Amino acid sequence: MAILDQILDIVFGHSYQLSPGFIIENFGNRLARNVFFHEDAFVGIENKVEKKFGDEFTYSCGKNFGYNYANLIDLPIFNQITRQAQFNSLMKFFETTYAKGTKYSTDWKKPSFEIHGTDIIVCRKNGSANLLFIGPVAGVLGYLCKDPEIDGKQVTCTGNGDSECFGLFEKLGKTKVELKKFDQNYQVFNKVIPFSQEYGIELMAKIGMVKRKTDTFDILGSRFFPFEISMMYNLEVEIQKSDGNLDELVYAPTFEVFETFAKNNLKSKYKTYFDAVDFTSKFFSALGWGIIQPNPSKAGFLVRGHPWTNELHKLKVSKYFTASIDGIMSGLLDKKISSNVNSIATTDGKYNISLELSKN
Repeated sequence: MAILDQILDIVFGHSYQLSPGFIIENFGNRLARNVFFHEDAFVGIENKVEKKFGDEFTYSCGKNFGYNYANLIDLPIFNQITRQAQFNSLMKFFETTYAKGTKYSTDWKKPSFEIHGTDIIVCRKNGSANLLFIGPVAGVLGYLCKDPEIDGKQVTCTGNGDSECFGLFEKLGKTKVELKKFDQNYQVFNKVIPFSQEYGIELMAKIGMVKRKTDTFDILGSRFFPFEISMMYNLEVEIQKSDGNLDELVYAPTFEVFETFAKNNLKSKYKTYFDAVDFTSKFFSALGWGIIQPNPSKAGFLVRGHPWTNELHKLKVSKYFTASIDGIMSGLLDKKISSNVNSIATTDGKYNISLELSKN
């Protein structure tokens, strides 16, 4: 079986649509826009954010994301007949995408849920499970149980030297959630634009850049994982609302990870400015950031169909996105490259960006 078929059938299941510039989860009439994130970048971000604001901040961001994600894709509410099968399916998805060796138990009278596993994204490296494990799972379970007072707590974690990660979820009522109104514009702005397969993950698989390990997704030795884009946008907005510095808390750790990634894996192959721009445009298109092409009239990129949510009105462009592009370009060319937003247009039901590059 070809590597791409393995990814589709084993890692993601059959609900994912991989198209150039777009990673889409389809749920009946609903879709969710995903992006492949670099695990090490999230490790750095979570470390800095928790040092600044505390772990309750990241837990709240994660829980609110999980609750609203379940609402976005219209997950069926648990009922007495099918709830165990629904929970089992949720855990299967979790294990084949974000963890391995998952074991779990349920007590529907309370209700209470236990989830045990190893190799869980991010927390396996920094010992913190608030943003991408405990928080999101608590939010999803709260939505499915129609009880937003369900919360999670981290009992053990391999990132802290324990033999397994153990999350306990039950009614605690410690962290409130804000249910956001479903926005039909999200469904319109994030629909796929057909485009050349050169800008898709298919090409990366064919040339051997993409590999599937037992339960993870590997690109040139680094772990990447798909997550719905609201996680990143909402986190950046919450940091802004709390008077946090996005350059310090998001841009800096992300830039460092992608610069190192490029220097260690790609520098010898893409030496010229043209080669660097060409690779960067195709690489980030494949990760789901929209159809990204070199700008023929300016030094930079044109981005069509960039992942959109309402939060972009407050951000314009994600610091994670610009930092990752700047990091790759800087690592390839061995000099500091910065991207600046030249223009933003919402045309033809798509969010389009023009980025201009400058050499510092």
